[in-house]
Amino acid sequence: MKVSLRSYLAGMHNPLLHSTSVLIGWIRIYKSFPSIKELVCIFFHDIGYLKQDALDGEEDKHPEFGAYLCGSWFGKKYYLFCISHSRDYAKKIGVSLSKLGYADKYSILLYPNWFFKILLTIGGEAHEYNTNSEPKKWGYPVKVELIKTDYANWIKNNVIVARKQTQPEVK
Repeated sequence: MKVSLRSYLAGMHNPLLHSTSVLIGWIRIYKSFPSIKELVCIFFHDIGYLKQDALDGEEDKHPEFGAYLCGSWFGKKYYLFCISHSRDYAKKIGVSLSKLGYADKYSILLYPNWFFKILLTIGGEAHEYNTNSEPKKWGYPVKVELIKTDYANWIKNNVIVARKQTQPEVK
């Protein structure tokens, strides 16, 4: 089974677990509940993992399918909101990271280390990180504490930007 599918079904991108943690991240960052349309985007933003082989890399287009769905339901604003939740993908298409992107990154901090490690293992993300470039960044075998510290530092350094963000802007 492809690692992206494993991740979506049982790992870090499981729609129920991940969407719930993204929602909590949203509330903690923005001190408010998302709109119904934003909530739908939170649920569907990673559905594109069902259609690709790997989690990361040049071929990563996972934001496209969720953005297509949300854009067709709610318009261009929500297409941009959804497609720009990924830092790499937003940079690739020349837009700023959306509010969803900040909440998405914050969500990782909510899992206890032991549970985070289980999700990474079941979903296959740990193996993918260990076989790609991430061992240089997060140790080998992948160390959960380093991943969470990396994300915590990024959130801490960007939370002010996140709170000012209204929607992705073309650079």
